[in-house]
Amino acid sequence: MIYVVAALVGWLYGTALEYLVHRFVFHGIGKKRSSAFSFHWHQHHKESRKNAMLEPAYMQRRLAWNGYTREVVGISVLVVLHIPIAFFFPTAFAAMVAWGLHYHFVHHKTHVDPEWARAHCPWHVDHHMAPNQDANYGVTSDWMDRLFGTREVWVGTEREKKQIERRLARAG
Repeated sequence: MIYVVAALVGWLYGTALEYLVHRFVFHGIGKKRSSAFSFHWHQHHKESRKNAMLEPAYMQRRLAWNGYTREVVGISVLVVLHIPIAFFFPTAFAAMVAWGLHYHFVHHKTHVDPEWARAHCPWHVDHHMAPNQDANYGVTSDWMDRLFGTREVWVGTEREKKQIERRLARAG
């Protein structure tokens, strides 16, 4: 039973860390162009929005220093920083590492397969495509956004339909 609790704590901690880093680092200090985290707002959001969730950096087959590789490095740094936990709570640490892999898979999938994203992570589509990109900070789930009142539903609403119609009218 203790292992189940430790695994749950590790997974919940990973989910909370996802939300907090996304909200306060990437959308806080990351909005300043001089920040080391500015790539998130000024590149990742710009490209995802311009390409209807597709992110070219996530689709490249070659290794390049871009948002995708920065994400891999960031997750790796977080894992390394948490290694001391492994000595005292190995099950929790293993769950945190599993969460990091899960996060990486889900975030990558949302930016290479927009239809999958709409079906499985509509809150992340809301984050990138809705008018307010300073909401919906959860990537793998929306429960932290619901808890902290930052969840704004957009996918499947009349607001989304009208925005798509306006874009099509401008393009056509």
